[in-house]
Amino acid sequence: MLRQSARYQRPAPFSTGHSPRTCRACGESFTGLGTLCPIHLAEHARHRAQELKAQRIESANIIAEREAQANAQRPARLEWQDELDA
Repeated sequence: MLRQSARYQRPAPFSTGHSPRTCRACGESFTGLGTLCPIHLAEHARHRAQELKAQRIESANIIAEREAQANAQRPARLEWQDELDA
């Protein structure tokens, strides 16, 4: 059985972003979380935001097309005029 220490243990430096690391895109050294330096992280975030926006538009178009197909397949509703409507 493992015995847990009673004193607080700080997280390892790699999990807090305090130790320097190299960017996987350019190889430059930076301090922070992740594998991309702030410049490449911003570039990646912009690219991902554009992808998500395009996917949302595509999803909205698919939903609109399916709704139009469903509405076209429904028979027209006949509304009877009620005596109280006159």
